[in-house]
Amino acid sequence: MVHSAASQIMPMFKDHLQTDGYAVYEKVVGKDITVVCCLTHALRKMLDVQTNDKSRV
Repeated sequence: MVHSAASQIMPMFKDHLQTDGYAVYEKVVGKDITVVCCLTHALRKMLDVQTNDKSRV
């Protein structure tokens, strides 16, 4: 089931869409939308490794 708010907004949107990987966006994006992923989660984990396990960096 596609989230109703996303399905109403996305047809009007035309540009890059940065997401957290929420699967509903893949179902409602149109041909004029380029989905780009947010790297915040990966960066946060990398910073954790630098602090907690410097030998792995």
